[in-house]
Amino acid sequence: MFDSKMLPEVFNNGTLNFDDSGLKWIPNEILLIQNITSLPEELSELRNLRELDVSDNALSAMPHSFGDLQNLVKLTVNNNCLSQLPRSIVSIKSLQQCSVKGNQLQSLPCDLGQMRSLRELELDGNPLTRPPGGVYDGKQLYPIVQYLRSAVVRDEKILQKIFIFVANNIADEDFKYFCMKLRVPESEIESKIRTMLLREKTLQVLSQWRQRHQEGIGAAEVTHNLLRILIMADLHYLTTRVKAIIIYAKAIKL
Repeated sequence: MFDSKMLPEVFNNGTLNFDDSGLKWIPNEILLIQNITSLPEELSELRNLRELDVSDNALSAMPHSFGDLQNLVKLTVNNNCLSQLPRSIVSIKSLQQCSVKGNQLQSLPCDLGQMRSLRELELDGNPLTRPPGGVYDGKQLYPIVQYLRSAVVRDEKILQKIFIFVANNIADEDFKYFCMKLRVPESEIESKIRTMLLREKTLQVLSQWRQRHQEGIGAAEVTHNLLRILIMADLHYLTTRVKAIIIYAKAIKL
């Protein structure tokens, strides 16, 4: 039985805190609280939780460990401030209904297709571009998954096109500084790829950068991160063309 006297301990400064609360479920007294701004990582310890409704709050993110809620069947997070869903959500194989209406989502996890049990996904009221409104209006997962799979393939093609462009056009005098911005050790570059042509060196370095620092990140985000590095490195002669490649590829749906 939940004692309402525990509320001040569980709810503090807009944040739910389950430490030492002894909770094995989330009582209605807590869910009726409004203006919650964050959920604790300890939420994932409620392993038998089947339904979670935290609508009409001020949540900007979900816990990274959210995917540990392996028995969750229904999730409702309507009317919050979420800009993205946690990547770990695709690990919840039991989830059947998910409603995230009225948030700030612009894209969905590209591997949403792993959620085999998901039957209904409500996304109305989000500024989504991946997928666009016409794809998700029916609340069915299949057209959304098909769109995201196609987008993943397209994003990878764009990224590889950009890698090749950068490798073909980077100036020799900029190469070491570019490597430093990519956080690929110069010593490793010299020892492993000393005999390669500049184009081959650059492709190798970009591959190492992606493996080391962009692991588990989708191609679209890798492209964004690379563009940011080019800007920080003041390689404007590359930045302008890379931006043009991205715009053109999206326009023709490469």
